[in-house]
Amino acid sequence: MARSLVVADPGLADAGFVGDELRRRGFVSTRLDRAEPAGWPQLDGVDLLLLLGSDGHVHEPARSAVIEAEARLAWTAHRMGVPIFAICYGAQLLSHALGGQVRRASHVEIGWHLIEPIAPVDPTDPVVASGPWMQWHGDTFTVPADGELLARSDVGPQAFRIGRSFGVQFHPEVGLDTIERWVADDGGRELGPAGIDRVELIERSRAEVEHSEARARWLVRWFCEQV
Repeated sequence: MARSLVVADPGLADAGFVGDELRRRGFVSTRLDRAEPAGWPQLDGVDLLLLLGSDGHVHEPARSAVIEAEARLAWTAHRMGVPIFAICYGAQLLSHALGGQVRRASHVEIGWHLIEPIAPVDPTDPVVASGPWMQWHGDTFTVPADGELLARSDVGPQAFRIGRSFGVQFHPEVGLDTIERWVADDGGRELGPAGIDRVELIERSRAEVEHSEARARWLVRWFCEQV
């Protein structure tokens, strides 16, 4: 039995397809409230750190204490060789923890987007499929020094790896129920200004999730076997 720690906002703690594939591979997870770092356990005996998305921003001064606590956790796990799988906000946090920079993007990416895989070793066999993948973010980041860029879009990096730490800007984990909840919770804050119709987004998602689930499960298998 392998042990994983999942760091998430209380309302965004569903690891979806990623969590399900990790369970298939023998991982038992403990959820950690991102806002309550004082209650987090030590990393001894931990086999994986999973950092999920958030409504917050890594460059948010009002949240600097909890941001830096999570950055220290990620940095410590990285130094200890504990594998890290980081998604969206989690990838931005991982970049910050390892010396990269996080900032507002030139424009938001919401909905199903293709990305550009980068495979420097074997261009015919990229680690990350081109998608389309679900995106929901308005921030971007730089790949830290010594990091390997694995995918990108016109907004910025979409996947990177440093040693046993791996981050993706897109959301491989989400199924239709999660997307429907995000759309309902949005209240027009981001979808409206981005010119996205919520009904069309849900219908597109209904058509895409089966394919994205297969890509997500492959990505987790690669991570477990290669990272």
